[in-house]
Amino acid sequence: MAFNSIDVSTGVFSILFLFSSFALFFCYERVLEARKIRIESQEKDDDQTVFLFENERMVDATTSARALLRSASKHQTDWQILVANLSPMFPELETKIRQLAQSGAFTISSSHQKYKALLRGELFNGITRLTFLSKSLDGDKSFVPFCNLAALEGELDSLRALQDICPTPCWIEDLEGNICWANTAYFALIKETQPNDALLKWPPSALFPQSEDEPAMGSAVRTKISNHNEKVAQWFDVVRQPMDGRIYGFATPKDDIVNAESSLNAFRKTLTKTFASLSVGLAVFDSAHKLVMFNPALIDLTSLRFEALSLQPTMYEFFDMLRELRISPEQKTYSDWRQHVPLLESVAKNGVYEETWSLPSGQVFRFTGHPQPDGAVALLLEDISKEISLSRTFYSELEINQAVLDQLDTAIVVFSPSGTITSSNAAYANLWGVDPNTSIISLTFQESFADWKTKSKASANWEQVETALYHNSPVSCEIHIAQNDLHTAYWVYGAPLTGGSYMIRFTKVKVPAVEPAEAMDENLALCQ
Repeated sequence: MAFNSIDVSTGVFSILFLFSSFALFFCYERVLEARKIRIESQEKDDDQTVFLFENERMVDATTSARALLRSASKHQTDWQILVANLSPMFPELETKIRQLAQSGAFTISSSHQKYKALLRGELFNGITRLTFLSKSLDGDKSFVPFCNLAALEGELDSLRALQDICPTPCWIEDLEGNICWANTAYFALIKETQPNDALLKWPPSALFPQSEDEPAMGSAVRTKISNHNEKVAQWFDVVRQPMDGRIYGFATPKDDIVNAESSLNAFRKTLTKTFASLSVGLAVFDSAHKLVMFNPALIDLTSLRFEALSLQPTMYEFFDMLRELRISPEQKTYSDWRQHVPLLESVAKNGVYEETWSLPSGQVFRFTGHPQPDGAVALLLEDISKEISLSRTFYSELEINQAVLDQLDTAIVVFSPSGTITSSNAAYANLWGVDPNTSIISLTFQESFADWKTKSKASANWEQVETALYHNSPVSCEIHIAQNDLHTAYWVYGAPLTGGSYMIRFTKVKVPAVEPAEAMDENLALCQ
């Protein structure tokens, strides 16, 4: 068994050695092929520019080819530099390179009108060889200047087009502040803001001169330019950046932002003046519940110190200051007050908070919370002591007036201009069995008239009363109302009141209204 294991190990080692030999031989052959290609490329004439690439990595190149690569950006690979420089002359270059694995070789001619050249591509065992043969119309056989110049001209055309369509002014100035170069937008701004002959001068006018107190280079500086005729200011954010002994300047228009800021400041001033003239105390808290705005009325109503409010107290601190000055509802303990504040705060954020505070001094405050955007809260403090006093006086007078009416024997009812009962007395409730003062619904004129006719003797006088009420005119007539199985006579008086209301009085006739025959029969019965 051991002998067999040795034989197997020896066989595996032989196979691995055989594969390694083939791999070394293949690599050695590719190295010889690459060296052969490299040697052949070095033996070419100077008018040829030859590159050797393995995938996108440059393996070797002639002197003229390396000079071509030195003229491009340092942030690109050799392959990217080559494609960027040659694409203006050979637009189909990238397509031919992608097809090289199938075609094995290609030859294309340049599309440039002035510079004529051929580009030949060959593939040898994974190595791409690119050979350029050039010839100019004037007989010069130096290819690299043609190729570089074509790339530079293409880049220059792109830069010129870019500066022409750039909407913002750009310029270059020397260390003394003289303009060395400017784009189209800069000259358009000169034409718009400077006199007509300003475009004829060189160097151009410095529209954004650097001031002595200007911040460090690279920082944006807000600058304005006024039109020389209309004196309309245009605002720009100017940035200067030094480079290679020159200063590159850029100006971004900011008219919209400046106008918006001006409108906002004007609006704030208007609000400040409005808040200052309000008799209602105003306290605005931001999303962090810090006081950010208040008006003088708040100080007048609460006697809070301006210095304390200017320190931006939190909502808790604000209510604590009110409690110390006894500008708050009475709470038994301080802990009860601290529990009341978070409830007030949360309800105010939802926009449903409104509370009336009766102070020990006799004042009455209405405290209202209104939610604002971004979690802010506006609290309004209003002294309603006079309103409460007037309301109490008014209700007291109403109660006295009602008590006086209830003492009268005459039944009285008052209808509003819309036809509903607004007032009545106890005699009216006793007469008709209905008390409008305790009724849940408002009784109307039509409902009352229907009830009166039902409980009284039919009479044409009711139509007179109804017509007089409709026309808001006085009326006086007699009716008979059923009482204790008899019809008692009442005088009905109707009269219009101030404001369109109408009053009706029911006065009982002292002498009963009976027929003469009935009275004679009654006397005879008494005599017997």
